[in-house]
Amino acid sequence: MTHCSNCNAILKEGVKFCTNCGAPIKKVEQTKKVNPGLTVLGENTPKSRSKGTKILVGLIAVIALFFIVRALVTNIDISRNSMSISKALNKIEGEWYDPTGELLEDTETVITFRKRGDVVIGEDKNKTLYIQLLAIGTDEYSGLVVLNGNDDNVIVQYYHDDNQLIFLSKISENSWSLKKIN
Repeated sequence: MTHCSNCNAILKEGVKFCTNCGAPIKKVEQTKKVNPGLTVLGENTPKSRSKGTKILVGLIAVIALFFIVRALVTNIDISRNSMSISKALNKIEGEWYDPTGELLEDTETVITFRKRGDVVIGEDKNKTLYIQLLAIGTDEYSGLVVLNGNDDNVIVQYYHDDNQLIFLSKISENSWSLKKIN
């Protein structure tokens, strides 16, 4: 049974207002003894915060996962994306020349690059130079250069502003360049 705290009238359980004076009835927390010295609150105990903690941990996990996936996606090799390979190889197609004459000992020799599948093949008309390039980045290529029967592995960087390819030999560590004929 419940008593009104204002007029001390006896009331039925669960009423919100006193039927005698109309005062609001405050629910008194009930306690029950579990162990001596330990008091546990009854029905009006606030719910555990574990649900909120679970949501917070889940949110942090989703954010962390987002950044991990983002890092992986931005580092994906261009060779997995055929559209990017095609664009990278299209930059190289066409006619090029050796502006210093270091490579072929002739500044007039034209090297023609053609796309063949996932690579670009470059050759001069005398067949003394053969270049095969594979895109490994937006403006970076790995390749093979065969000059007068001697082959060398190279890394090639394309520079848009100058329409220039810079070759770096992995074996001899020499470098040379080709310029695109406009």
